[in-house]
Amino acid sequence: MTKIGFTHFGSALAAIVIIGIGPAKAADSPPGEQTCSQKLSVVSGHWTAIGLASPEKPGQARVSGTGGHFHAGGEVNFMREQMSKAARLCMDGKEHEAMLRMDVVRALLKLAEVQHPASHGYVLPPS
Repeated sequence: MTKIGFTHFGSALAAIVIIGIGPAKAADSPPGEQTCSQKLSVVSGHWTAIGLASPEKPGQARVSGTGGHFHAGGEVNFMREQMSKAARLCMDGKEHEAMLRMDVVRALLKLAEVQHPASHGYVLPPS
């Protein structure tokens, strides 16, 4: 198995978008529901819009993005790693696990939660 580091996140996402997750795995999604790669593209779009650059130094205390986003350098690297892992999980057909990784990034970026498909057996608590 090839390991994808956070520096390869863009390449992994591009591969998912170009080749999809395969006909058998895409068939697992009910009609009208986004595929894993589409869900990842949405989170990736938010990530790109926020514009968090890679930390210049390993211990960089603060990385700023747009819209008032400030994160510790290690936190930015952690989010990149989670997105990379989510991309790999999407390619492997493990949508639930990929969505859990995306949920972590969404929480750190203070984005709205998303409901998992009923087949995941994971529902949001009532608001």
